[in-house]
Amino acid sequence: MRKVVLSLTLLSGAYSVLAFDGASAQPILMLNEPRDVDMAKYSCGWAEAEIKSSQYLIKAFKCGESELCQRAMDIDAACKVGGPIREVRGFHSKLLAQFASNAQCAITIMRLSDDKSEYRANWELNLGFTPGAMKQTWALWPWEPGKGISPAGVLEGEGDPAQIAKDVCTIVTRGGAKILN
Repeated sequence: MRKVVLSLTLLSGAYSVLAFDGASAQPILMLNEPRDVDMAKYSCGWAEAEIKSSQYLIKAFKCGESELCQRAMDIDAACKVGGPIREVRGFHSKLLAQFASNAQCAITIMRLSDDKSEYRANWELNLGFTPGAMKQTWALWPWEPGKGISPAGVLEGEGDPAQIAKDVCTIVTRGGAKILN
């Protein structure tokens, strides 16, 4: 039996895979940074458009009375201060720290940072990323060898980095309920 070694190392602010070989008993989870950044950019674009359409509220100092207007202002501020890429990377960093600090979470994590990977994950974690939000929505997509994503097995949730890491680890390690399709 060949042993798997997949290691994440912090190099210049980016994670890189050092070694990988064949069969793993440990589940492999992939964080899809390009997809999460696209979602963040979409949220930034939505906020900008919403602010333009809410100018009458803003000029009348009544934006705070509209939940949608206030949400757009908060997202736009985060987009302008940090930018979507920095926001996603910061959240991913916090998320990775939560996974790493849980000794019971026996999974391997890889971060897709350039839209391609020669490695195959068992699961893909995608965020419905909203810049500036403490909690993010997430979708966990199971991969089936030779088939790709199994649409029947997609699971979703919401949480801060600690909650997401806890929930995802429980699902990926099969520590929760057994789901029969």
